[in-house]
Amino acid sequence: MNSIDKKSISYNDVHIQLPVLLEKLLSAEKYPLRTLTRGKIEKILGSEDAVPGVYLMSDIEDDTPVYVGRSKTLAQRIGTDHRAIQKTQATLGLRLWKQDIEGILCMKTAREYMYRRFNVRMLPIENEYFRTIFEVYAAMNLCTEHNSFMEH
Repeated sequence: MNSIDKKSISYNDVHIQLPVLLEKLLSAEKYPLRTLTRGKIEKILGSEDAVPGVYLMSDIEDDTPVYVGRSKTLAQRIGTDHRAIQKTQATLGLRLWKQDIEGILCMKTAREYMYRRFNVRMLPIENEYFRTIFEVYAAMNLCTEHNSFMEH
């Protein structure tokens, strides 16, 4: 997988590349969330070291984008945190549970819902500012249902 080099970068440099990166993310290989363990993601990314980047979850049936996330360790975030049932780790699962979606009664059923319904695409991006800006850009452009950028 290609990644963005880690370096100091201006907003204008980021802005110019956002549409290209979105296309790369959308054309990245899809993997069913239920199959993605930390070890499998490390194999996909070709590294046992931390690989930072942005990921997209989409509906398995119609490929509708539902969530964009970012992490300094993609394998940890997707392969461990999104598989967890603790509220502090599984923030998307908690969000789904709070939305009163039929059949989601607790964190465990939220995880099962995600396993049944979501595919994941990944795009390595080294620069943390780039990841942050791209996450918001992608979520807004794709109108993802489950992203929230509300301040805490």
